[in-house]
Amino acid sequence: MLLPINGNGDSGPRADAAKTETSVDAGSSVSAPVVLDASATTPADAPVVTYEWVEDNAVIASGEVVQVQLGTGSHEITLIVTDEAGRQDTDVVTVEVVGPPPGEFVLTVAVSGDGQTTPNLGSTVFPAGGTVVLEATPDQGWQFVQWAGDVISLQSVTDTVMDSDKWVTAIFAPVEANEDPRFFLPLPAGQRREVSQGVLQGPTHVDRHAWDIPMPVGTPIVAVGAGRVIDVREESLPNSPDTPITGWPANMVRIDHGGGLSSTYAHLDYLGVPVEVGQFVVRGQVIGLSGDTGLSTGPLLHYEVLDTLNNSVRSGFWDFADNDGVPGTGDTVESSNELSVESLNGYRASTLSSDAFAMNGIELTPPFPPAHFYNN
Repeated sequence: MLLPINGNGDSGPRADAAKTETSVDAGSSVSAPVVLDASATTPADAPVVTYEWVEDNAVIASGEVVQVQLGTGSHEITLIVTDEAGRQDTDVVTVEVVGPPPGEFVLTVAVSGDGQTTPNLGSTVFPAGGTVVLEATPDQGWQFVQWAGDVISLQSVTDTVMDSDKWVTAIFAPVEANEDPRFFLPLPAGQRREVSQGVLQGPTHVDRHAWDIPMPVGTPIVAVGAGRVIDVREESLPNSPDTPITGWPANMVRIDHGGGLSSTYAHLDYLGVPVEVGQFVVRGQVIGLSGDTGLSTGPLLHYEVLDTLNNSVRSGFWDFADNDGVPGTGDTVESSNELSVESLNGYRASTLSSDAFAMNGIELTPPFPPAHFYNN
């Protein structure tokens, strides 16, 4: 657009943007709303019919008093007024938007549920092009679900490049006694398998909230969530197709996730457990190789969640969309369980419940000791 360069003498309108605020504080943001005010314009002998605001030869707004969003820095804006007779006049106003210097962006972090984040909640300015590591740590009794917003990730620790202002939310879900906890599938991300036996289904899960998932021997098995390894067995020899089932205990791994919950992975391969008791693991970390050990009828993984009293607990999977995350016999599941360097700073060992010794007529009082029961 070409701006008018000739005046209009005494008969034309007089453009006047003097009422426009020339300095606006954007705070920690990189832009701010600015009111462009041409109400001081003098219409002379014919009414003004158009008001146009131009920056860098482009119309950014039209109207006598308008609000526009301007980025931080200096803006030279030209007001063009045109009266009913077609006569024009111009006025120039410079608006300074004060905020983070150019080349920086704002990251705003929020939380849904109970947990801590790094960076802390609220808005923080970071250099443009820099990489910011986002870390979400659930409080006791909660579990991390995902990052949402401008950054979407199922990993509690992820990173983002600051190429614009961004808003992200760390979503945590409660793990309460009256709610079904959810974890991720015990398979590497992208792997698809069919469930051969679901929860409370025959022949061997009629009283257990467990799943059997057939797979070739040696398939990697991954942790469904961050936690501490509390039990390992890998000495049982594999079953042979030429001999009856040995009846030896199945090789297995058990991981305490805190909050009174642990996950169990059974029928693992002989010497197929790369983790040790006491070791901390993260979600998606390989904790065993599938096998055909113990009372199994072929290579498969048996998975379930237990409480501190060794009771089978209702649970589901974040990466199975149907039936509240609970697949059944014959369902095909596909894992989204990517390796996540989850923080274990907030991990607390599961503790016994107050009724752990109720069968002996004993009720525990706080603080409850950290412990797990095991079936012999």
